[in-house]
Amino acid sequence: MHVLFNSVDKNKYKYTVKHYFDANKAWLIQNIIGHPSKDDYINMYLIPNCPVTKVDILHAEDTLAPNLGSLKGKTTRKRPKK
Repeated sequence: MHVLFNSVDKNKYKYTVKHYFDANKAWLIQNIIGHPSKDDYINMYLIPNCPVTKVDILHAEDTLAPNLGSLKGKTTRKRPKK
């Protein structure tokens, strides 16, 4: 039996060290401002002098996986089978 999955450790080697740290900064700021969805976070222009760019957000999604706080808060519960 073979199981294939994407490891986050391998994803961080696709980028330079600067891109990885910028992605980590974007992920941390997303946690601080209340876990907005990726699309809302990209379109957010309310934060003055924010060093995060669209590319940083996309790299964070790829290297660090989706933000769990955002997923848990916006996912609806499926009705269980009887």
